[in-house]
Amino acid sequence: MFLDFDGTLVNSEELAVSADFGLIQARGLDITFDQLINDYLNLSISEFAKVLEAKSPRRFDWKADLEATYSSVMERELKSQSGVLQFLHQIKTTFSITTNSTKSQLEAKLATSELPAIWSANAITADVVSRRKPDPETYFLALERTGLSPKNVLAVEDSVQGVSAATLAGIQTIGFSGSVHSPSQLTEAGAVEIFNSWFSPSPLLLSLQ
Repeated sequence: MFLDFDGTLVNSEELAVSADFGLIQARGLDITFDQLINDYLNLSISEFAKVLEAKSPRRFDWKADLEATYSSVMERELKSQSGVLQFLHQIKTTFSITTNSTKSQLEAKLATSELPAIWSANAITADVVSRRKPDPETYFLALERTGLSPKNVLAVEDSVQGVSAATLAGIQTIGFSGSVHSPSQLTEAGAVEIFNSWFSPSPLLLSLQ
């Protein structure tokens, strides 16, 4: 099984989007909350900073400000999604993390959220791919490294971009709607099942226990 990290295993996606929107509103940029989620969620900090620089009539160090905002909110509020540790301790299959975070970001978030550091060992991170989700490169590499066939593995993703990436790689994908995207958005992107709590997994996930 392949598991997305941000938004799926920890609440970092929600925290980052809220922090972004607060900063954007404070500086008067014309970007709606929905636009932020639908158009910019998959961008790295550097890529998003360039977008904001182009839209801003005033000069700011957007990259530094975004990083400082993220660091502050993650230190204060980052936590694992409710029930995820209990579920993963009960399943009978192995899993790998597939994430748009870098290796160092993943390791830091695991430590802050008090999740096992060993989870980073086999993770496919942004450092080892040239194209982030929604491009399927992350999943093609995950399949290559594990030697698994797309038909014999599941993916769990909380975002439209993530569901699209896994689906394009031919992987049956389950949508976690406890983050920033709605069940209908995840279904439209290709998710075959939807669940909103790790305490109440979908049928395919329950079959792994």
